[in-house]
Amino acid sequence: MKKVIRLPTFQAKQESTILLREDDNWLMSFYHFHDFLELSIALSDSGHFLIGEKLYPIQHGRVFYLNTMDFHRSVSETLYKRYVIHFSADLLNGLSTEEVNLLEFFSPRPVDFNHSVVLNPKQLESALEIIERSIELMEENKQAKDIYMKLMISELLLLINPLFKHQQAMPMEPTTYQFAHIMPIISYIQNHLEEDLSLDFLAQQFYLNKYYLSKLFKKSTGYGVTEYIIHMRILKARELLRKNHSVQQVGEMVGFNNNCHFIRTFTKLIGISPKQYSKQVSR
Repeated sequence: MKKVIRLPTFQAKQESTILLREDDNWLMSFYHFHDFLELSIALSDSGHFLIGEKLYPIQHGRVFYLNTMDFHRSVSETLYKRYVIHFSADLLNGLSTEEVNLLEFFSPRPVDFNHSVVLNPKQLESALEIIERSIELMEENKQAKDIYMKLMISELLLLINPLFKHQQAMPMEPTTYQFAHIMPIISYIQNHLEEDLSLDFLAQQFYLNKYYLSKLFKKSTGYGVTEYIIHMRILKARELLRKNHSVQQVGEMVGFNNNCHFIRTFTKLIGISPKQYSKQVSR
């Protein structure tokens, strides 16, 4: 069974989506990441979810929070049923307050952050009631989908966020040797986007042969090193543009030495220019 509701937002090439999925023998061959936030609620006991260097069991009522920099993959040899909600951080603009930040557990995070909490039966029942009621309302009143989507995600975060505050750190489980080997490189890239990140530089920084590094990165993540760096720089650029930095400043802050190259790259990946994007998110 699969139920999908798609909601176009003001951002090109981006949607807010709620999806009920059921899969048998689910296998993600590669780690991957999204340019949107993800909230996933498992409705079955099946397999495991790998996020960076951490491995979590997939179990009924377990919730996962993923941001735009979380490399992840899931594996299940039995029925894997879950609600998956994808959304842009911009969707919730104006809904947080000084006392309550709806997105506080998506970014930034401490090193020992758990990406997951388990809902008890009553909490899970409340979460499913929110989702199912919202889906019914969106189907009945399609003109108000955007409002119902915002309300649904806000209600879910208000329900689930407090659970993250009181959980204990989860022991890190081993993932694959290959991914564990490149995780320091991924972390370095994410924290030094404004600097020189050429393959030669990274290979020298981590005492690796550049051809071996390139092959290992691609085999572990499915992305080429340069491809990953470009995506991370554009994701960071979007965040900075939402903070009202100029296009020229943003290009420099994410490591583009040439402003024209930054504009071309941003437009190719996002579908609109940085200037257009900045105008849209400032509305």
